[in-house]
Amino acid sequence: MVKYPAIVEEVETGYSITFPDFPEASVACRLQSEIDVLARKCLNTALEFRKEMNLKIPRPSRPARGQMLIDVDIELGCEAAAELAALW
Repeated sequence: MVKYPAIVEEVETGYSITFPDFPEASVACRLQSEIDVLARKCLNTALEFRKEMNLKIPRPSRPARGQMLIDVDIELGCEAAAELAALW
């Protein structure tokens, strides 16, 4: 399965989630329990956008200390994995 690192930061209103490999992708949530679901939705939206716009899908970078790995949805993950394999 394809996984991308995410940066989760605690902010005044909850949590901010960004992706080093996708500068255009960010999401915020109020509860810690929402992080995984919203991060996955955000990541998959960024992947779908790049695919639709014929933009490069980057190879997942190595996670830095403290970053979490977010899975790409299985259906999209298969397509992304095949595209990534072709690019690498």
